[in-house]
Amino acid sequence: MSIKNLIIGGIVGGIVLFLLGFLVYGKLLGHFFMTHHALPEPGYVYRTEMMLGYIFLANVCAGLLLTFVLLKANVKSILEGITIAAVIGFLMSGSIDNVSYATTVLMSKKAILVDMAAYTVLTAITGAVIAFVLSKLKSA
Repeated sequence: MSIKNLIIGGIVGGIVLFLLGFLVYGKLLGHFFMTHHALPEPGYVYRTEMMLGYIFLANVCAGLLLTFVLLKANVKSILEGITIAAVIGFLMSGSIDNVSYATTVLMSKKAILVDMAAYTVLTAITGAVIAFVLSKLKSA
């Protein structure tokens, strides 16, 4: 496995996840998640301003994970990238969201399902982009 390909794919994947996350979680579903929790008042948990640097770092980590798995799986097509990344996204969000639901009051059951669906779509799209980038890196 080429470290260069891992880093390039991971950074590209992180950027794609960051931008899609802004659109999906920030613009499309932001209000939904602010109103679907079990907190007495949302101000107890939510920051008044997001720390974008940490969100970007989290997305680069996820991009590196997706790239690592796609490289190990020797993905040869965009469709394979979509499929594998969607499964990873579904399982990752299912794991994290269910532990969060079981241990905190940050999300409702409905919010878990919406988040799992949204993150599955985000990772599927990101998997397609990473697979495309990796195919270009292999042919170069």
